[in-house]
Amino acid sequence: MVSEILAYKSMIKQLAKRDMKLRYERSALGFFWSLLNPLVMIVIYTTFFSLVIRIGIERYAVFLVSALLPWNFLVKSILSVAPTPYQNGYLLNRVAFPAESLVFSAMLSAFADFCLEMPVFTILLAVFRNPLLPGLVAVPIIMLCHLLFSTGIALAFSVAYVFYRDTQYLAGILTTAWLYMSPVFYPLWKVPADLQWLYKLNPMVHILGSFREPLYTGHFPHLSSFTIVVLVSVTTFYLGWSVFNRYKKDFAELL
Repeated sequence: MVSEILAYKSMIKQLAKRDMKLRYERSALGFFWSLLNPLVMIVIYTTFFSLVIRIGIERYAVFLVSALLPWNFLVKSILSVAPTPYQNGYLLNRVAFPAESLVFSAMLSAFADFCLEMPVFTILLAVFRNPLLPGLVAVPIIMLCHLLFSTGIALAFSVAYVFYRDTQYLAGILTTAWLYMSPVFYPLWKVPADLQWLYKLNPMVHILGSFREPLYTGHFPHLSSFTIVVLVSVTTFYLGWSVFNRYKKDFAELL
């Protein structure tokens, strides 16, 4: 599977560039929309949770963004990237190339946006007068792990989009439920102690925690947590790609 994809790496890069170009074509702000959208959401969420619900977390904006940006990347992978083979079925029926190339190119485009959104956090650090934290050097590695994890999820959902039309409706419900079962708006210690073992079965608990440690507290992620993130990311990517490879031969008949 890897050798086949490497043979089409130039095509994947071109598809990713095309996707980014089309996304911002004839847009007055261009790629700045990728910065404006999270900034607006940060202001809304921070105002609501700080002034209305009053969670009482110090520097809540920084706390929120450290998990909200990686969470948005996962949601984009499920809702925007995963449907790509289903939406481009005409290409799969006319041109011979690996179907997963469509997913990989869309993921590269989404990851480029994710990388552009991360400076939003730097802006927040400046606003709250936080020094550059030593744990930030671990963030690129965690981002790559998150890319593997999200790609594996996107590949699995791609199969579901092709085989089951209801997936386009269920995906939104599932991501919303997953959001509230993950520590995006609230800290892990808010979860009752007797439920934390069950709560930690959610892989996003560990992934978001690995982002929040260096971005919010300035510390390097705990070795045990970081090891879990690496293992979960690699395993999810492998399983997702294996499922996709198992069923992609049936795409032509269904699309």
